[in-house]
Amino acid sequence: MIRDPEANRLRGVIDAVEEATGTLPELIAAARRAVDTLRAAVGPAVEKATACDLASRRYALGEEIAALAETGVVPDIAKRAAAAVAASQAAIAERDILSTALETAETILKSRTHGGLDEMLDLLRERRSRLFSEVAAIAGPVAGRDLTTDPMRLPEETRVAYLQVFDLATVEAKIVTAYDRLARVMGSPNVDDGLFAAYRNAPDVWGPQLQARHINAWRPSPRTDDKVEQLLWLAGLGREYAAAKPEPWLPTPDERDAAMTAYAEPRKLKSTAWTT
Repeated sequence: MIRDPEANRLRGVIDAVEEATGTLPELIAAARRAVDTLRAAVGPAVEKATACDLASRRYALGEEIAALAETGVVPDIAKRAAAAVAASQAAIAERDILSTALETAETILKSRTHGGLDEMLDLLRERRSRLFSEVAAIAGPVAGRDLTTDPMRLPEETRVAYLQVFDLATVEAKIVTAYDRLARVMGSPNVDDGLFAAYRNAPDVWGPQLQARHINAWRPSPRTDDKVEQLLWLAGLGREYAAAKPEPWLPTPDERDAAMTAYAEPRKLKSTAWTT
């Protein structure tokens, strides 16, 4: 059974949010359980209907009768043919009922997912807020330190803190992945071209590096692939800041547009071309 592309996309959002936060809105979770239960039943029903249909067709084509006739024995062939046809009809009916139920359940899940986008976004925001608090609670030994050396060569206390923050960086990656999926479903901003995608106070974070024509030329985060240093930077515990500590956020398209409008209008910027 070929799945609806939209259902696949929304299912990806649901699964990513659950992986990042460990929970889901109950209405969405219940609808997903119904879909999973029906999908598990549809597969065997389809296989059974196919097998029964093939068995009944053997009688219709006379293959079974011919095989028995060669032995000279044709006992109750009519009853057996009728039973095979009845079994096939029952199996096909069961398959069709389950398939229809699955389509209905998928429609309900899509509807509840669209209706629960804001609620899932709140879950991601709450989890990220807790994440930054967890980072602040354990990051003392590594906060503001140069972490370019091999973490295993750090003093024990620093190394332990590094590894703990590293585990939290994995959670941050899941949150960002889930948000990216969710944001694509919520739609694109009409005004913001990217300046306010990651930071509520983006102009302060970019500081003197902010140029209207080149806002995508670089990122104000640390020039490192080290996930620990990146997370420390986001949590306000990093070593280097271009101008101001960031205020990371997970905005809706409307929130991005509102922030961009508030920034652009006094400066007479045209957001689509980023020119004055």
